[in-house]
Amino acid sequence: MSLTLTCQPCTSGASAVAIVSLYEGFGMPALEALACGAPLVAGNRGSLPEIVGEAGIVVDPLNVSSISRGLERAVGDHALRVELRQAGPRRAARFDWASAARVTRQVLEQAYRPTASTLPRCLPPSAAS
Repeated sequence: MSLTLTCQPCTSGASAVAIVSLYEGFGMPALEALACGAPLVAGNRGSLPEIVGEAGIVVDPLNVSSISRGLERAVGDHALRVELRQAGPRRAARFDWASAARVTRQVLEQAYRPTASTLPRCLPPSAAS
């Protein structure tokens, strides 16, 4: 099963999408923008850089000049905008629910797996008899 978004590339009509939050747990809004072919300006915090990769413009969300330059590039540089509109859907296609579930399960199994330091050092009195 794959993550399927309803919009078609280049039909979003947006000149650019800016997601310059300080923290995103996964970055679904960024992934949706990429899938729709909207040029994306994203903050360099949390999961956003990993989601965006080379398919968007990554900026410092605490620096207004950085955000401004990113937006100016996304909107004002026609060649870059065309490149981002094409790269976004390709990048978004790399993420799917089956992979997300597999990775989540691996992390949970690893976290649950007892280690020598978490095992009891001696048997409780009821187990000795």
